[in-house]
Amino acid sequence: GAFRTILEQHVVQGRVIVPGAGYLEMAHVAGTAEASSTAARLSGVFFLAPLALSEEADGAVVSIEFTASVEFEISSTSMNGSSVTEVHCSGAYGHASQEMPHIFTFEGMNSKCTEQVDTELGYHAFDFGGLNLGPAFRPLEHVWKSPAGAASLSLLRPRVARQGTQV
Repeated sequence: GAFRTILEQHVVQGRVIVPGAGYLEMAHVAGTAEASSTAARLSGVFFLAPLALSEEADGAVVSIEFTASVEFEISSTSMNGSSVTEVHCSGAYGHASQEMPHIFTFEGMNSKCTEQVDTELGYHAFDFGGLNLGPAFRPLEHVWKSPAGAASLSLLRPRVARQGTQV
C-alpha cells in the first residue's frame, strides 16, 4: 500500500529498510498514549537491527512493548510461520514537560549556524555510503552549520500533499 510505496525509496545497500524516523514516530505516539500525556520525550534510543522489507516476505508483525521502568522495545515477528522475534529499537520515554534549552530552539540555532552547506553533496555522500534515498527522503532544501561544525540548521522542502502514516 501507500506505506510500502514510501518505504521503497529508503534503500540501504540494495535493501528496502524501515527508516529510523519510523521507529521514533512509533515510540513517540505510543509513549504519549502510555504516559497519558500530550507529548512523550524519548531518550537513550538505540537502533539495534534493521527491519528489511522484501518482495518474498509474507510480512511481519511489528510491536512496541513498554516496561514499568519507562523503557520501550520495538520488535518484529515474521508472518512466515517462524516464531523468531527480532528487536529493532529500544530506549526510554517519559513526559515532555520540561522546556528545551535555548540552544535547541530555532532562534538559538539560527544565531549559531551561519555557513551554508551544499545539500546535494551530502546526498551524494549518502549514496556513496550505500544509503540510497529516493525523492521522498530528500527533503532538505538548505542546510547551514556553525563555524565549529557542532550544530546545523536545515530548511525542509514543503510537502506537495498531506502525507504520512498513522500508527
